[in-house]
Amino acid sequence: MEHDRTVNDIGVLSIFGGFFGVPHALHFLPNGMELYFHDFFAKLPGEAHGSVDTEIMLMILSVVLALFGWFWARRMYSGSLEAARRLSASWSTLYDLSLNKWYVDEIYQALIVTPGRLLSTHLLWQAFDKNVIDRSVNGSGVISRGAGGLIGDFRTGSCKPML
Repeated sequence: MEHDRTVNDIGVLSIFGGFFGVPHALHFLPNGMELYFHDFFAKLPGEAHGSVDTEIMLMILSVVLALFGWFWARRMYSGSLEAARRLSASWSTLYDLSLNKWYVDEIYQALIVTPGRLLSTHLLWQAFDKNVIDRSVNGSGVISRGAGGLIGDFRTGSCKPML
């Protein structure tokens, strides 16, 4: 069960790793990254600081939304799945989109991966690499071979003609 072990490791690491980004409003722990990278952060003369009230409100809102989602999912999927089936039928378009991961992978494949592969294969490799890079490397070899042939004609092994 490698999957369970990996998930448990990630869960434990996320509990401790989350303390690296503790919001400034809590003050019981300094921001871990700021301690290590203090010299790398730029000091701006007019640096604006966010409101502590806004920070606390956003923390509370995110926890409330997470708990709401957890309770709602538990209510929908514990026991009878009839409520989940009714919801998926009434919101069929959203259900299908979420079931298919909002087609993020397919959109990424179509907009980023395929054009990138075509660009790198046809333009960068076949046009640039074969015509520019390979010809310049082969050309330097031809020049070296030709120069070596010319210099080889002057080299006879006898020192007298060179004096």
